[in-house]
Amino acid sequence: MTQALLDGAYEKPLWASFLSLLARETGADFVVLLCQPPGWKQDDCLQLVSGDMRVEDSNELYRRYFVDRNPTASELMQEGRAYSLEELIALDRGEHEAFYADLVTTHRVTDLRQMRVREAGGVDARLTIVSLSRSFDVQTDRLLCALAPVLRSVLRNYIVLERERFTASLAEEAIRRLQFGWIALDAGGGIVDSDPVGEMLLRESGVVGRTPRGRLTIADRAAERTLLATIRTMASQLEASPKAVSLSSDPWFDMLLVPAPHRLLGPIGKPVIVAYVHGDSWGTADRCEQLMDLFRLTRSEARLALEICRGRSIAEAACQLDLQVETVRGYSKRIFAKTGARGQTDLVRILMGSVLALTPDGRIGAPRPASR
Repeated sequence: MTQALLDGAYEKPLWASFLSLLARETGADFVVLLCQPPGWKQDDCLQLVSGDMRVEDSNELYRRYFVDRNPTASELMQEGRAYSLEELIALDRGEHEAFYADLVTTHRVTDLRQMRVREAGGVDARLTIVSLSRSFDVQTDRLLCALAPVLRSVLRNYIVLERERFTASLAEEAIRRLQFGWIALDAGGGIVDSDPVGEMLLRESGVVGRTPRGRLTIADRAAERTLLATIRTMASQLEASPKAVSLSSDPWFDMLLVPAPHRLLGPIGKPVIVAYVHGDSWGTADRCEQLMDLFRLTRSEARLALEICRGRSIAEAACQLDLQVETVRGYSKRIFAKTGARGQTDLVRILMGSVLALTPDGRIGAPRPASR
C-alpha cells in the first residue's frame, strides 16, 4: 500500500491503485482523498474518490452546509491521527449539526475515519474512509496513522511536481507560440528525434518534411542539397561551428545547425547534428496586419518593418519591396517614430520583444484608422 501511495502521483487517475487497495484493506465502501491549499474551497480542490460516490455529490453536500466556512472539525484535527465520526461530531460542537445528521440519515453513513496531514507549504490532505454497514476497528486507525508520514511526503513531492509542470507548461506554450523547436539528425540527414514543435513543423510547415524512410526533406530542392551537404561537412568535423540556414522567406523559416550534445541525446539514437528550427506559420500579409494593429503602422510601413526584422538592410528591403531607397528611408523614419526605436537594431529588439512574437493564433488589437 505504501508503494501504491508513492507511485500514485504518476497514475491516471491519480492514486487510483492506492485508494482501491485502502478500500479493500479496511472494508470501506468508498475512500476520498482531498488536497486543499490554504484559502481554497473544497469544490475547487483536487478530490479523488474510490467507490460508489461522485465528486459532484460530495461538492453539493459541501456547498449546502459549508458555503461560508470550512468544517470546524477539520481546523481542530491533530495531524496524523485517525478521527471517528463521533469524534468529528464532538469537535464540531454542534456548529454543523445538520450536516452530520444528513450524513447519517440521508446518506446512511454508519462510520468513517478521517486523517489529516499538512505539507510545509500549507496544503492540507484529508484521507477519509466511509462505511455504510459496519464500524471500523483499531487496526484501521493504526493503518491510517502509519500512512500519515508517507502521505505528507507524497503530498509535498506532488506539489513540487505540479509546480514544475505548471512552469514547464507556460514555457512550452511560449516556445510553441514562438515556433521554435529542434530536430536531431544523423550524418545522412535522417531524422533521429524531434520535440513537439519540431514534429509539428515537419508535419505542417510545408517547408520541411520527412520522407517515408525518415530523411529530412526541404521544399526548395536547391536549399535541400545545400543543407544536406552542410550536415555531411559538419558531421566529418570534430568541432564544427554552428551554421545558420534560411529555408524560406514567406512564410519565414530558418534553421541553426549545431553539433549534437551526445551526453544529452545519445540514448535516443546516434544524432550528429541538432537542427534548431524556427518557423512562422503566418505569411507576410498576416504579420503586416499584426504590425499595423500593434504599432499603428501603415501597410507600407509594416511591410518594411517586417523586412528589417528579417535581417535585410534598407537597400535590400527597397529591392525586395520594389521601392526607391529614399522612399524606404522615409518610411523607416516614420516607423522609428511610431515604435520609439532609435535605429534598425533597436527596432528589431522592440518588435521581437513584443507580443507580436507570441500571437500566431489570432489578431492583436482594436480597430485602426484607415491606412495605405
